[in-house]
Amino acid sequence: MKKYYKIAGIKNALVHTLRKTCGAILIQNGVDIYRVSKWLGHSTVSVTEKHYIDLLKSDYEDLSILLDQSASKYL
Repeated sequence: MKKYYKIAGIKNALVHTLRKTCGAILIQNGVDIYRVSKWLGHSTVSVTEKHYIDLLKSDYEDLSILLDQSASKYL
């Protein structure tokens, strides 16, 4: 892996970096946290949430905006 990181110009990366990136890409593209957790082999969804909470927070913010927009239609 070090060889390929060097070719790509990526410094200070480990194999686990690819795993984390993969999980992040899945979450950012709307894959359910439960599916990501199972696919990554985490023991619980809580483990996945702990590692990706920064990405999940923005998803929750998006939901609150959507709810506000939807609620305004009924007021």
